[in-house]
Amino acid sequence: MDDMRIGTLFTVLLPLLLVAEAVVGVLLWRVSGHPMPEALRRPLAVGAGHIGAEFRLVGLWLLVSAVTLWVGFLIAFVGVHLLLFTIGETAAQVGLFASAAVLGSVPIVWAFVLFRRTHR
Repeated sequence: MDDMRIGTLFTVLLPLLLVAEAVVGVLLWRVSGHPMPEALRRPLAVGAGHIGAEFRLVGLWLLVSAVTLWVGFLIAFVGVHLLLFTIGETAAQVGLFASAAVLGSVPIVWAFVLFRRTHR
């Protein structure tokens, strides 16, 4: 394989594999009956109002936003190129604008979800 293909393979495939491995690992851990670590078992609302809880919430928001944006970008990248090469340039532009709108709303949606979960 040439360097271009290896770079593309690592850029596109590696993040998807890492996310899939993390999901499978957490699911297997939950099914096995072993207790989850203390940091993962605490509800988000525990300690609400304290600076440590707020930092934890902001860190969680950054983490889930970054992962969602990265995976969403990879899916949009492949989808827009499929539209470009199968239907045409106009469909690819519409797909590009739609994916930009969806990816732009990801941090706002995650902030809303996390805020609602912690301030019930």
